[in-house]
Amino acid sequence: MPVICGILGVPQEDIPFFAQTALDWTRWMYGGPPAVPAALAAHEAMDAYMARLVEGRANHEGDDVISGLLRAESEGDRRSRDEVIHTAAALIVPGLETTFSSLGSGLYLFAQHPEQWEMLAADPSLLPGAAEEILRFAPVAPTLERIATVDAEVNGVPVPRDTQVVLALAAVNRDPALFPDPDRFDITRRPQRLHMSFGGGRHTCLGLHIARAELQEALGCLSRRLTRLELDGEPTWSIPLGFQGPRVMPMRFQARG
Repeated sequence: MPVICGILGVPQEDIPFFAQTALDWTRWMYGGPPAVPAALAAHEAMDAYMARLVEGRANHEGDDVISGLLRAESEGDRRSRDEVIHTAAALIVPGLETTFSSLGSGLYLFAQHPEQWEMLAADPSLLPGAAEEILRFAPVAPTLERIATVDAEVNGVPVPRDTQVVLALAAVNRDPALFPDPDRFDITRRPQRLHMSFGGGRHTCLGLHIARAELQEALGCLSRRLTRLELDGEPTWSIPLGFQGPRVMPMRFQARG
């Protein structure tokens, strides 16, 4: 959250507000109907705050992302103020939830594969591949929704133009034509970036670079400090309505050296 807020130009004293609001915003994904009122209130609070922040940046631009969005043009047209507000707000919540879900899933996988955790600790050059393998093997978003732009056929199934298609990322990312032995978790796998966890084309996730950087940095920090990762109880997992990953994951470990 401090990283994302820094990029957006949010004052440090407002970070606790963003942390709590982001938590409430995404709680409906795993809290069910009782969490919806808090989520709706969080949406309104975030939009109101971002409107004030964008208004301030419109009068005093800086080198942050919001100022860049206000200056940016697409085919000669500036983004509307509402588009900037919603884009900036959308960067905050997914950027928080997705990163800690990916990291939690990664630690779960490394607890099952301790030899690869030790490989990572011994060779930091494996960090980019480790991050990509976590993203491939345990994608945070379970599905991608798209609309066919042309008539097509997939494995003998006709897909007419304008059909809504839901892609299961767990299947897409385990295509044996691209990933030999796809059900094997392997941080040395090559090539690394053929998975679809960030989408693709014009709908590629805007946060893919910061997500990769944060995941690599966290894995590097933890692997240097911790050894003998083990689960210390059964994890509690998100209901896969939005983002998926562990909500609570008891672990044991030892400090290195």
